[in-house]
Amino acid sequence: MGLLAKILAAETTTFREPASWFYDSLAGGASSAGERVGPVAALGLPAYWACLKVVSEDCGKLPLMVYERQGTDRRSKRVAYDHPAYSVLHLSPNPFCGSMTLRETMVSWALGWGNAIAELQFTGGGDLVGIWPIHPARVTPEVKNNRLRYVVHREDGGQDRLTTEQVIHLRGPGDTLWGYSVVQLLRDSIGVGLAGQRLAGAWFSQGAPITGVLEHPGNPEDTTVEKLRASMKARFGPGGADRGGFIILREGMTYKPLHIAPEDLQFIESRNFTVEEICRLFRVSPHKIQHLVHATFSNVSHLGIEHGGDAIMPWLKRFEEELARKVFVDDAQFFAEHNMAALMRADHTARAEFYSKLFGIGVLSPNMVLQEENFNPVDGGDEHFIPANMVPLRNPVQPQPASSAGVVVDDLASEDETAKHFTPVLAGIIGRTVAKECKALGRSFGADYNRRAFLAKAENLYREIRDDLRESLGPSWTYMQRASTPGAAITLAQAVEQYISESWSELVETDGKENAAARIAEWQTSKADRWAQRLNPLAEVAI
Repeated sequence: MGLLAKILAAETTTFREPASWFYDSLAGGASSAGERVGPVAALGLPAYWACLKVVSEDCGKLPLMVYERQGTDRRSKRVAYDHPAYSVLHLSPNPFCGSMTLRETMVSWALGWGNAIAELQFTGGGDLVGIWPIHPARVTPEVKNNRLRYVVHREDGGQDRLTTEQVIHLRGPGDTLWGYSVVQLLRDSIGVGLAGQRLAGAWFSQGAPITGVLEHPGNPEDTTVEKLRASMKARFGPGGADRGGFIILREGMTYKPLHIAPEDLQFIESRNFTVEEICRLFRVSPHKIQHLVHATFSNVSHLGIEHGGDAIMPWLKRFEEELARKVFVDDAQFFAEHNMAALMRADHTARAEFYSKLFGIGVLSPNMVLQEENFNPVDGGDEHFIPANMVPLRNPVQPQPASSAGVVVDDLASEDETAKHFTPVLAGIIGRTVAKECKALGRSFGADYNRRAFLAKAENLYREIRDDLRESLGPSWTYMQRASTPGAAITLAQAVEQYISESWSELVETDGKENAAARIAEWQTSKADRWAQRLNPLAEVAI
């Protein structure tokens, strides 16, 4: 009779005097390799234990939040700190463990046993106040009158029956009632790994393999052989003074080294294969359990992303669906969800790029980024921003009505008012170019000033500045042209060429090192503001 058949036959047991089916569920049945393989015995295989640990810990460490849907489209949400289930799911499901420990334990049980059961504790009003895990070896499913119940076997031999509404049942692939145990289905694969581990232990317990032999042409006495063995061990054994040195042989003795047999090399390869085989069972990338044989610097980051989607996400969804069906069934406005963003916290560069891109398109506000990084919010940080040169597709830019004088009418502000806002923006952009320009020109003087060499370096510098200035001014220039009177402003290319041409002319007019240095000093204090006013197409003095 199979294990499940024995359980369903209502064969009872106790922990003090376990029945055969209960012993088999712990220690496991015999595999084809001769090893007893069960959910507990399999933990002795390092790769199996490491995979369970990686998946269960990664699931448990993610914050589990309770949200309330908001808005008519139900896409907006807020963290429901005041919901009774929040503290239970996010912090402390019961007095004996925290939220991470509960979820870590349940996922590890579901991975090894195929199922994880936890009893839900509600108040008389239906509020969740506790979650109590029950070991899957003590639970069997029971269907009567088309109703599913879970039979819990107590230590005293008694039984309790829980309805499906009273439990969270986290299960892996299987039938609709009970998940399959990976250990039971793939007992032989795990048994091979355990047998190889036992063989390796026996190999080393019997001493290191023989690496060579000494041959004597005669037939020495046993006492001579024992003296030779003791002498060799004292001099070349562990702690010997001549260990790693060479030996002088007498009486025609010869030394013959022994090589590692090919089957021994295959044994080492088989142990590596066992690691990869166990990883396949749990969809875990081998590099997550420190098996870096096939990992490279370029693919590890992508393997980490796949780990979150392939090995972690399915268990999170199963847990969230159980909570939706059992805890929030009467109020669909609330739901529980894991925050997968926590998996990115180990990579500062990826987080910075992620926040920057979402902030740049108005998805995140400054306070939302601060919250993700566990910082306090700032005043005014709830505003969302978008680039000035971007508009919604449903509201394309249309030509603005003009007055009889041909001046564009702005409903929000006059051109003079707009010019006041954009002049400082241009000054900041041009100021960065001026700082780079002055710094590079100052380094060009050298110990002995040579006007020809100085101007040659300046010419090369302005070739670089031309592209930099055009790129940095581009977004702001586009917006200002839209807000200005049609045909009143020059193009961006014309403005940049005007800046380069006049800057070059001013340098050429200088005579001597002192005059060039004075010109650069003057640029540092006033050039950015002067050109910001000149290039602003909304200002009265615009070129």
